[in-house]
Amino acid sequence: MLPTCSKDLLALDPRKPRQAKASLKRVISTAYYALFSLLVDEVAGAVVGGGSGRKRLRGYVIRTFSHRSMADVCRGFARRNPSRKNLEVLAGREISDDLASIADTFCNLQNGRSEADYNFVRSYTKEQAQIIIDYIEIVHQK
Repeated sequence: MLPTCSKDLLALDPRKPRQAKASLKRVISTAYYALFSLLVDEVAGAVVGGGSGRKRLRGYVIRTFSHRSMADVCRGFARRNPSRKNLEVLAGREISDDLASIADTFCNLQNGRSEADYNFVRSYTKEQAQIIIDYIEIVHQK
């Protein structure tokens, strides 16, 4: 689930617009990192397996992921046109609608996080942030 702090960031004081703007940007950034963490945790669990005896190994696998490589894989999955290497891993399995949607969301959120963190002119509305929070919660349920 998306950290509670993201929802708390939406409880903005309209009398403090600069704080509100910064809080909304943090919501976007937090949502991206929550989705990245979910994806790498799911992949590590699929590769290594579950259980407390494999927790350390899962941690090592998780640390091998980079944001750039995750974005590359997600772009291919979102377009249903994975790289040759990823086609081999799929071994003939189809990319589900849910996976394509999650991959597309990851790519969009990565761009949004970059905008939120580095574009000081860009601003977000409370409604935009709420939509992102709602969608990330849906993704976590899939």
